[in-house]
Amino acid sequence: MTSGYRQMAEYRILLIDDDDRFNESVKAALKGFDIVICSSLIEARSLISNNIDVVLLDLVFDENRPEVLEGMSMLSYIKKNYPDLPIIIMTNYGSTEITVKAIKAGAVDFINKKELDWSAWKNRLEYYCKKSSEYRQLYQKYRALENQYSDSEIIGKSKEIDFIRKRLEDLGRSSDEVSIFICGETGTGKNLAVKYFRKHSVRRDKPFKEFSLIELSETILESELFGHVRGAFTGAGNEKMGLFEEADGGILFL
Repeated sequence: MTSGYRQMAEYRILLIDDDDRFNESVKAALKGFDIVICSSLIEARSLISNNIDVVLLDLVFDENRPEVLEGMSMLSYIKKNYPDLPIIIMTNYGSTEITVKAIKAGAVDFINKKELDWSAWKNRLEYYCKKSSEYRQLYQKYRALENQYSDSEIIGKSKEIDFIRKRLEDLGRSSDEVSIFICGETGTGKNLAVKYFRKHSVRRDKPFKEFSLIELSETILESELFGHVRGAFTGAGNEKMGLFEEADGGILFL
């Protein structure tokens, strides 16, 4: 096994099927995996978790009504709540139409029970489990970084980034009487620079107002910035405080 991957026995597969004999045969055939057996759709909802690597889901739960694909509702539920969890559909009543319907609904693969060969399926299951596990690990790392760096952090280790951070921190500490002009192309981080400045500003606990000046008429722009009294112009039904007044003592980001 490649270093960094979990051993196969650590991969957890949730098997959702009401056929007890079939479930036991699956557990015997897939000894290399941790198989969690569930015989009802209601029970399955309580067993689904982030610790599951792959779901094996039966479609038909009433042999007298094979046309009723109850498993499809479970497929929809899992995709809605665990969108990245691989689901493999199983049924005795396979058809191209059913296969297409399941794949469109989010299933990654399809097993026809009547033609089932677990020796051939083991490698495919391990592949799906491995991908699922890798994704979860990456997602956990992402969340850890997200928690480490708030939306007011500037990430980077270059001399230029260090200079920008230091400059904004210095400006923040002396921001009682200062106006700042930050320029740069779209996507270069002007908004982030303002939030970083605010974090280190002596005004960080005071009001922070953010406003875009683009494509506004003079009347609306003047009203937003300076406010207006009732009846000042058509549509001015109430008195409005302007952003300069709302941000008084704090920061106004235009």
